[in-house]
Amino acid sequence: MASARRHSRTPSAPGVQAFFAGLIVADRAAGVEVRRALRAGQAFVDATVTFADLTGDGRKDAIVRVDSAGAAGVIAVYVLSTDGQRPDRHGHLALRAIYRGENVYRASVVLRSGAAVVRVPRYAPGDDLCCPTVVQERTLAWHPSDHSLRVTAVAEVNGPRAPAGG
Repeated sequence: MASARRHSRTPSAPGVQAFFAGLIVADRAAGVEVRRALRAGQAFVDATVTFADLTGDGRKDAIVRVDSAGAAGVIAVYVLSTDGQRPDRHGHLALRAIYRGENVYRASVVLRSGAAVVRVPRYAPGDDLCCPTVVQERTLAWHPSDHSLRVTAVAEVNGPRAPAGG
């Protein structure tokens, strides 16, 4: 598994947000709802993009979150990379999505033990929006054979207000 120990969270300038939004909108494999929401201004690329080498190629990949601009919070997570790309005639490498996590609600991403972990709350009846009983964690690992990140483990962990022993 690639090392993600050296990573950074960089507050993005509006131009950087627009750049990543443009890549997602142009990606025909990205979800129609996310693309439509970005085009209509009903969603936006989060101002903080996380950069970490998740592919082991020595270059940092971009972890980009799409926010709903409302209570739903982060509704999609993309990892963009230049891995496996050949330079164009100017020596530039194109970014492409190596992971598309869509149809999520209030998602977050953490880096743990060299892997990206997408966290999605699972609410029980009576839970406040801030405090789900359970959080589902989807661990992503690099697969060099097809140059993609895939979910390799799914676990449910206690949320911030889970009952003791739950």
